[in-house]
Amino acid sequence: MKRRNLNKMLDLVDEKYVDEANPKKFSFWDKIKKPKIISYIATGLCAALLITNIATIIPLVNQNSGGNSTPPPSSEGDIGNIGGAGGEGGNGDGIIEVIPPDNEGGNEIYYGNSFLPNTSTPDSSYDKLLGIFGVGSDKEEIKDELEDTAEKIEQDSSSNSSNDITDNQVAGVVEGDLVKRTNTHIFHLRGNYLAVYDINKDQSNLVNTFEIKYILDYISSKVDSVLENDDTLKEEVDILDSYAPNWEMLLSSDGKQLTIIANTKDDIIWDESKLATSVVMFLDVTDPCKIGIKNVITLFGNYQTSRLVDNQLLVFTNHRASFYKLLIPQYDNGSGFVRVEADKICIDEEEARELTTIYSIDMDTHQVNDACAYTGYTAQNAYVSRDRIYLPRMVYKNYKYYTDIAIMGYKDRFVHVGAVSVDGYINNQYSFDEYNGMLRVVTTNRGYSTPTNASLYCIDLLSLRVAYSLNRFAPDGETVRSVRFDKNLAYVCTAVQLTDPVFVIDLSDLESVKVYESAEIYGYSTSLINIGNDLLVGIGYGKSTSYLKIELYKKVGDQVVSIEKYEVNASFSHNYKSYMVNRDLGLVGLGYSQWKSGTTIEKYLVLQATDEGFVVIGNYSFSGINSTKRAFVLDGYIYMLSSNYFKVEKLIGLVTE
Repeated sequence: MKRRNLNKMLDLVDEKYVDEANPKKFSFWDKIKKPKIISYIATGLCAALLITNIATIIPLVNQNSGGNSTPPPSSEGDIGNIGGAGGEGGNGDGIIEVIPPDNEGGNEIYYGNSFLPNTSTPDSSYDKLLGIFGVGSDKEEIKDELEDTAEKIEQDSSSNSSNDITDNQVAGVVEGDLVKRTNTHIFHLRGNYLAVYDINKDQSNLVNTFEIKYILDYISSKVDSVLENDDTLKEEVDILDSYAPNWEMLLSSDGKQLTIIANTKDDIIWDESKLATSVVMFLDVTDPCKIGIKNVITLFGNYQTSRLVDNQLLVFTNHRASFYKLLIPQYDNGSGFVRVEADKICIDEEEARELTTIYSIDMDTHQVNDACAYTGYTAQNAYVSRDRIYLPRMVYKNYKYYTDIAIMGYKDRFVHVGAVSVDGYINNQYSFDEYNGMLRVVTTNRGYSTPTNASLYCIDLLSLRVAYSLNRFAPDGETVRSVRFDKNLAYVCTAVQLTDPVFVIDLSDLESVKVYESAEIYGYSTSLINIGNDLLVGIGYGKSTSYLKIELYKKVGDQVVSIEKYEVNASFSHNYKSYMVNRDLGLVGLGYSQWKSGTTIEKYLVLQATDEGFVVIGNYSFSGINSTKRAFVLDGYIYMLSSNYFKVEKLIGLVTE
């Protein structure tokens, strides 16, 4: 009855616009016809339009007097731990605990034995700053004030430029992450707030915190205010109060603008009644001790991933629709929601429940310039090169698995290039690589009556045809566990349970492709890292899935040889962004956890890869969730950050030429 009432309310929706959202605008969708669910799109559209009141955003209500913000208390009572007791290779000096205040602690944070003011925001209060989002008539005036304030802060941009710690898959295509840094400061996204540290070796300190949740709370309250007086709508479009964990941020090349992307709501994939939006916040960090808000825009869908290419930000969101409604994606640049153009929405009737939307945002104007949407495709494994986006989906037909890949250009405007399909399914974004006019893809072949195996495809990007394929190159029964491309080389680890060969495939001449293979090795790698000097590092499982194994490989003659392995009974994260990779020094680092005598022991391991094997540089005591641990090396010190701690150690024992 309630759903019928909601449908009745939507009779005034423009059916003509809905009809224009036709997949036949894209020539490659030969199979697709006008979806049967189109009559319900109107239902979903209203649900999306319910949040148009957010267009009045965002007079953030600062809940701390004076415009300052304080970090929420952590479960362990620590924001920072610099120095620390140390471990193998650590000096163990200079412990500084940074303890957040309690709820009545005012605007001061306790640093060791001294009190320092917490100057989280400029003198402009939240409610004034947020006039720029459409409240009142002072929008342009307040923007001018922010620009004037930034100009008054004299900062040498060359001394504060961005130095990305993320091991991005493609050079020049920056990926969002939890930690970014300049030459002088570290920005750490920790749950609902941003922590800022100065870079000063083992004297580094927390210098600022900045609350993020106020922005999200305000958006949530605006949506809730629309729904609170209508039980029917409230049940149809249920809004959650929790925060999703996959927030990320990006830093401009000059180190002056920090962009945070966060979900306003947690869109649980199996609960189709949940409506999610994402927020993109542009912060002025010219002076990291006085962070200002430049702008905030709102996007339809649950944030999945992002890329920054030159001055263009690509944000990928996802929404899982029910069989009863498919919401037309929209975005709000600050003056009301705008629907994605009809000819940029591709609806596949057979795969209509997953909706991925890609937004192109100008980093100077902070405006969405273009957007496109696909049903059936997911952004989780999207691959982005300098010129194209590759959006995959796995399909099962004729008793076999295939991967369909939608290809689009994204410079200036989104342009659909076409689509290809290859046999098998991919692992993740690292299964793809674009090089010299070719898209290379590694898949696991799987069918109803045939054993699994691995194949590699080279697709000519002009003709969108397979120019070369290396079919079923692994032993039968193997599945692909990890892939890494490096120019003309493809590294592939396959495995049957806990035994793996590693392949090096030379693609420099497609008329004469060479395949080199290691002997069978116990365990397998879930990630492969080309660390330099023709060395390959594999991170994965050892004797069993209870063991972390890090293995060092090298191509010698026509074989791939295992030089050395480091193995420990421990759990670890499969999140590639949680690994520290420093190719200049040959360093690899990651966090792991052990269970001994009823106690959890948490560590951060740093290894140096050499032609002779691994050198253990440090095995530091370091708490926190392993997937959130990040680290980088600068001037002989390692800076480690986690969900609970910040720690700096001097590196000892580095091998130098």
